[in-house]
Amino acid sequence: MKLKHALPLFPAVLAAGVLRSQEPAQPVAVVQGPAAVAPQVVPGEYLVQHASGVSLTDLRDAIYAKASADDVDRIVADLVQKVEQEREAFARDVEALGGTVVQNYWIVEGSHVRLDASKVEGLRRIAGVVRVDPNWIHYPVLATSTNASNHNSDAANVTRGLTNNQLVVGTDLTVAILDTGLDAAMGTSGRPHRSFYKNGDPANTSGAGISGSRMLGRFVAAGASGTGEDDNGHGSACASCSAGATWPGNDAGFAPDANIVGWKVSASSNGGASTSAIADGFQQTLANVTRYKIVAANNSYSGSPSMTEMAQQAADRCAYVGNINVCVPAGNSASNVTATQAGYNALNAGSINKNSTTRSSFSGYGTQTTGKIIPDIAAIGASLNMTNKDSESTVLRASGTSFSSPSVAGAAVLVRHANPLITALEAKAVLLRNTRTGTMGSGLGSGVLQADLAVNAAIRGEFTSGMLSTATPFADHSVKVQQGVRTSVALTWWRKNTGSSANNDLALSIYDASNNLVASSRMSAANSYERVEFIPAITGIYRARVDGTFVDSVVDYAIAGADPTNPPKKPTLTAISVSTTPLRTSTPITLTGTELLGVTEVIIGTTSVPAKNATATTVQFDPPQPALLGPTTVKVKNLGGESNALTLTYVGVHPPIYEGPAILVSNGNYYDSMTCDDGWVGLVFVSGSDKPSVLSGVVNLGIGDNFAQLFQLFTFVCDKSGTATQFWVMPAGLAGKTFYTQIIAVDSKTLKLPFESSNVIKRSVLF
Repeated sequence: MKLKHALPLFPAVLAAGVLRSQEPAQPVAVVQGPAAVAPQVVPGEYLVQHASGVSLTDLRDAIYAKASADDVDRIVADLVQKVEQEREAFARDVEALGGTVVQNYWIVEGSHVRLDASKVEGLRRIAGVVRVDPNWIHYPVLATSTNASNHNSDAANVTRGLTNNQLVVGTDLTVAILDTGLDAAMGTSGRPHRSFYKNGDPANTSGAGISGSRMLGRFVAAGASGTGEDDNGHGSACASCSAGATWPGNDAGFAPDANIVGWKVSASSNGGASTSAIADGFQQTLANVTRYKIVAANNSYSGSPSMTEMAQQAADRCAYVGNINVCVPAGNSASNVTATQAGYNALNAGSINKNSTTRSSFSGYGTQTTGKIIPDIAAIGASLNMTNKDSESTVLRASGTSFSSPSVAGAAVLVRHANPLITALEAKAVLLRNTRTGTMGSGLGSGVLQADLAVNAAIRGEFTSGMLSTATPFADHSVKVQQGVRTSVALTWWRKNTGSSANNDLALSIYDASNNLVASSRMSAANSYERVEFIPAITGIYRARVDGTFVDSVVDYAIAGADPTNPPKKPTLTAISVSTTPLRTSTPITLTGTELLGVTEVIIGTTSVPAKNATATTVQFDPPQPALLGPTTVKVKNLGGESNALTLTYVGVHPPIYEGPAILVSNGNYYDSMTCDDGWVGLVFVSGSDKPSVLSGVVNLGIGDNFAQLFQLFTFVCDKSGTATQFWVMPAGLAGKTFYTQIIAVDSKTLKLPFESSNVIKRSVLF
């Protein structure tokens, strides 16, 4: 059989040379990538970001509540109307500059503008404009990849999920492909490629899509060209990685019964797509998430490492608002990740070689300028056999992280199919945690994708969600461990404020039963996940602590490999040690009771102080100063509420404590203080001598040279807090002198002998 000609050359992200492997059963068209494409822009087009936009809260609430497609359509129509109204003044200002507004986005606070380059500075000066970027052009970056030697989605496909005992193959769920289009008219057949039919059989027209296939539609994003038909081949190949069906001589994709919908974002046969088209592709995906039951979306293109670039914001919003697992590639330039999408809310996929866990030489890895560590996860992207546009007698063999990314998207569909209650954020955590053992790191992120492990974890419910805020800044989860068995836990969270370059920065820490730190992870704030692996020393329950610093007022997170947080129980106090404390103590006080591990604060009377060294049965605190003398209540607080109260009694300090500055200057203003007891009077004495003055049974001073050089300065009177303060002025004329001060303390209620004496303060006058 004569081989069909290969696709038009894929752009830079496929540039891994001529890629061959063992001869497959199916003939192949082999792609050789050209040299890297220099950055290009659409002439006279700009993307404008505004200071404000429309709220997507109602849309997100409707999607998560599984509202009808018609209800979601009405919300989207309202968003379109609102954003046009909000941008009316902006449109007039652009027209005054001689330009036009091509599109106002509602998914982000942005607009697409055509304008002469000489007028760009005027565009930047329009009220409310915060950023103007060129409309950059980006480029698209299965020998069996689904068996037990690789990601083992074949095993996942014969697993029964939680919906009607269905096989986990993606049935009735949809993956969106934002790419060069889809092969909806294969060759001269007038129908989609057989890969997109149920069981790879064009005669099986039971699908809900075009000509009875699983292809629900292929559309064109604003700024792209054509009808949505694939004029390059890249989009169809990506779609087959996610959801292609098998046919003789060809391997199936990860979710072989899932539906597919495509948005063509490219404007030329070489696959180039503008930032504006990619942003619109994500906007259209979000608008149609309910109508087509979209749970995953893939955009295998180069992009910006800036999280505030418009297409990156659109991708992050699409994921967060739409409950969608967005996937993007790590790029094909090895350690050069300057043209790799940031993908904060997305999953960024790197490539490994087939039948191994070795990073492909071309696969993007490293740290971007923002601090984002690339990639998040790894999947096979080398020497894949995929759907070949306009040919069912050949398969396409190619390499690139372009194909790792849709493989991860297909795995996300399987996880969502296995457990219909799982959210996109929880599915992301499950995929990041259930990678192949021992593959984390080394340019592979959280490790090598393992579809069967992720699917089974989703079925078993090995995930949960939570929220953090300044009011509840941490959460604890139980982790069941077995001695000597490697255990992993993964944490991920949403980025909501996509217009800000600041990010939530969460940390994951694992503690054993004795509260010893076992493992921890806190990557760059530009990453949205943490993952740990550890080998427990015992069988039992460990604790996973989630905390960090927040930009959003509330941070939604998901954790896989740990149990849900139990509703916190109100703490109970049984004992306090000690129950009496003097003022000015540095000794912490220990409370004993139950449910104390999550205690964050101790309340002494009306004063709150941080808890220290909390365990399940004990917690410590430093008694606050100053405080009123006498008894006061002590309670503790956790997320379950306040405990019962115990009593702590503050007593006076004997002998008194005298405090004041040691270095003085002439005419300087100073404060001295005394800490002693309620109603006690302090007589302050001064002397030029540090020789003692002792009157047996009456007073014992450390200054005064046996009362020969002793003069009284002023008097303290302590209040109910046992303290007193005195203001005084250092007189002139004593420069270079050294003198000493000390207090004699007297109980004003009852005369007691001997009088108490404070510490001595040695004081020097500089000038």
